[in-house]
Amino acid sequence: MSTRISFRVECECSHVGKINLHEGDGPKFWENYSLESLEGKSFESETPVDFKRVFAEMRPTCPNCKRRLTRSNLKTN
Repeated sequence: MSTRISFRVECECSHVGKINLHEGDGPKFWENYSLESLEGKSFESETPVDFKRVFAEMRPTCPNCKRRLTRSNLKTN
């Protein structure tokens, strides 16, 4: 089975984007992270990872002001 989850990321300049997670757990576990309305890289893992690693691998950047985003830019709403 696979699951999709989006995490809202907001820059200090008010631009909003998302980190999208697509994960599967059978027969082999995997996670695929992609960015929406942000600049940076995609990231895949065959083991569960935390957001510290996700942000380090993806290096999400605001397309408007070019500021590099961090875990502190994650929003719960």
